[in-house]
Amino acid sequence: MKLQLSLILASTLVATAGFASQVKKSRKLTAQTSLSLANDSTVMNSSSASQSSVYKIENSKFNSMQGLRLSIIKPSVEVEFKASQRGESGSDSDKVDDAFGFSIGYAKLPIQQLGYLANVNYFNYHDSRWSANLLRVDGSFGYAFNDKINLKAGFNMSKFTDGQYFEDLDPAFGAQVGANYRLTQIVGVEMSYVRMNQSGIIEGVSYDLNQTGFEMSLNVMY
Repeated sequence: MKLQLSLILASTLVATAGFASQVKKSRKLTAQTSLSLANDSTVMNSSSASQSSVYKIENSKFNSMQGLRLSIIKPSVEVEFKASQRGESGSDSDKVDDAFGFSIGYAKLPIQQLGYLANVNYFNYHDSRWSANLLRVDGSFGYAFNDKINLKAGFNMSKFTDGQYFEDLDPAFGAQVGANYRLTQIVGVEMSYVRMNQSGIIEGVSYDLNQTGFEMSLNVMY
């Protein structure tokens, strides 16, 4: 009887030990599986975050008009002359028959944020009575409503580089406002209204000149 009890007890102990071993192996396999799943999840999350970052960067590039700008400009300008000497004064105005210009500048216009534009412009004015070349530097604040339309407003200074007495005049502040429509990723058209001013004293006569009018331009951004 005692021998039978001993055999039963031994069998029970062996079975218990085997069950414990199986439980331990199962727990180890479960832990390895969880670790593998966690690593896969981390890799997937990292890949998703990386793709999201790339998308944001690409989207930011597409939605930001930033870079070097080259423009061809066709102005429609009216020049007004004012002269005064010893209490006497007079004025005259003249519509410029032919005018042409170009510019180089830089623009940074993020979508729905305040941006800026800066340009150096060179113009040639030719009329039946006179001709002259003019250099203008302008800076503007800009706002892009979307990737197609943006507005600008700012100030300029201009000086004639040659022409009958005009080059002796000093530059003065002017202003400009305009709207740009983006035809493609790099090409746009712009319409601006501009006022430029110069003043000075030549041979005892005080002169004030201003040029006002619209400018139509085709610009390419790099």
